[in-house]
Amino acid sequence: MESILVGTASATTGEGVEAGELKDAIISSLRETALFKNVNDIKAATNASPGVKVEAKITEIKRVSAEDRNWAGVLAGKARIVVRVTVSDLTSENRIEVFEAEGRSGQTAYGGTTEEAIQRAADEIKRELVKLYAEVDQ
Repeated sequence: MESILVGTASATTGEGVEAGELKDAIISSLRETALFKNVNDIKAATNASPGVKVEAKITEIKRVSAEDRNWAGVLAGKARIVVRVTVSDLTSENRIEVFEAEGRSGQTAYGGTTEEAIQRAADEIKRELVKLYAEVDQ
């Protein structure tokens, strides 16, 4: 796998900001692994080199902002995001894998924010793609 192109969307309206944050978090997490030559936004792609396309669609979200957390504390609950991820071959466009990733904020009673849930979902997506890379690279 030489390249990974990442695109995000939302199944419902109003998650444009979160979809952008998720895309940035996925790209950043994948670049940190240094396993892939190119990791970019699907919109920035210029040609189809060998690799995969990752399409992450937010199917469910429970937002908890920093303001919610400050005002309600523990009662604000935990943020949660569920993402359906489709991985396809860049050249043939054949589907390779489909999986669901979930991110939840806070492992403590205090909770956390939507941004933390997004990062946790991105990390789960990264782990699945690294596992896929190891299977393909053998």
